[in-house]
Amino acid sequence: MKFDKRNWILAGAAIVLLFILAAVLASLSGERRSDEMLRRPSTFFTDPSGARALLLVMRKLLPAAEQWRKPLTQLPLPDKPHAASTLIVASPLLPLSKAEAPHLDR
Repeated sequence: MKFDKRNWILAGAAIVLLFILAAVLASLSGERRSDEMLRRPSTFFTDPSGARALLLVMRKLLPAAEQWRKPLTQLPLPDKPHAASTLIVASPLLPLSKAEAPHLDR
């Protein structure tokens, strides 16, 4: 019976030590950084902006949906094959340039 009580005490002490160690590591881990702090929704990150989720849903509904990583002036025009029929620009950081606006109008 003496060993059984000692095992319970040892297990309890180990659990308490584990919680203390977890609390110390959590306090040392620093501040959580997310893309939301930068105020730039991105389809690369799963932050609260929801931009990644939007892209994944669009890929389910529209298999041809893709991320565009080039300047807007390089978008194919509608008369060319594989041209985009819909363009979604969510929260742009900069306004359209003088070259991008006429290209999008075409």
